[in-house]
Amino acid sequence: KILKVSYLLSAPVVLGASIYLYLKNPDIVMQGGWIALIFSFIFGFISLKSLLKLSQRIDFSKFTLIFGIICILGALLEFLI
Repeated sequence: KILKVSYLLSAPVVLGASIYLYLKNPDIVMQGGWIALIFSFIFGFISLKSLLKLSQRIDFSKFTLIFGIICILGALLEFLI
């Protein structure tokens, strides 16, 4: 239940960031922005469903530990590249 609430709380932030980016650069819609929006929605929805199913299968503390390690590794890769 906690994960569902946290995912729902992230939706307004993502929407606000998208609106901000659009207002900052309205030409982004003409550069294939709608296609990117549709695909990001589809893959985001699939990712959230997968994470919710995974969190139900394993203990919540293990899930957060694994997810935290993945996030840290992703951030380290960003610095290396």
